Amino acid sequence: MNLSDNFTLEEMIFSRTALDNDIDNTPDDDVINNLKSLCENLLEPLRGKLGKPIHILSGYRSEELNRAVGGVRSSQHRFGQATDITVEGMGHPELFNLIKNNFYFDQLILEHVDEDKPFSGWVHVSFCKGKNRNQCLKI
Repeated sequence: MNLSDNFTLEEMIFSRTALDNDIDNTPDDDVINNLKSLCENLLEPLRGKLGKPIHILSGYRSEELNRAVGGVRSSQHRFGQATDITVEGMGHPELFNLIKNNFYFDQLILEHVDEDKPFSGWVHVSFCKGKNRNQCLKI
């Protein structure tokens, strides 16, 4: 199922942890609508600006999957509002700054990036229908 021109439901719900642990990661209609909004309003415009694919590391997580990966209980991943991403050939601080300076989002987090290794870690980004905080964090 396509959520937008370049993003599918399958890639937004895929999880190796879910497969390895027989965890059901099937989203309900509300989550699918949130994923669609995330893709249409943030990921597609970002892909257009980059001119190349965005790799989804972690999108939607069911409550059980979120617990299995050590996610916080209030994680926006649980509601289909967040994804962790990378872009081939682009350091994560550079991707973080591109999103920060050019896009409307709820939360943007540069996660687990070693200052000397710009390709370590990942970028977490979320989008909510309605009001977004444009909150930027580094972990």
